[in-house]
Amino acid sequence: MLQNRQVSHMFPCNFNEQNPFVPYVNGIIDVYKRCITQVQLYGPTNFAPTIREATRMAQQNVDGSNYFILLILTDGVITDMNQTIDAVF
Repeated sequence: MLQNRQVSHMFPCNFNEQNPFVPYVNGIIDVYKRCITQVQLYGPTNFAPTIREATRMAQQNVDGSNYFILLILTDGVITDMNQTIDAVF
């Protein structure tokens, strides 16, 4: 993603670094609709850092009161395929 002329491989779709969470599926849809009009998809495309961070966040909330959905937007080839596979497994 290219935002403010800087490439970022990971950012909250609500653009709130301190609170990247949104409630319910409707919250996900709403932030996606707002986000996609404000970013330019740009390479390289690295998924592993985002998958690892989502995993870390989910592991901190193991009481079952929350669930996590990782939304990955891309327009290109994954450039860190081996690291992505490692992060998933």
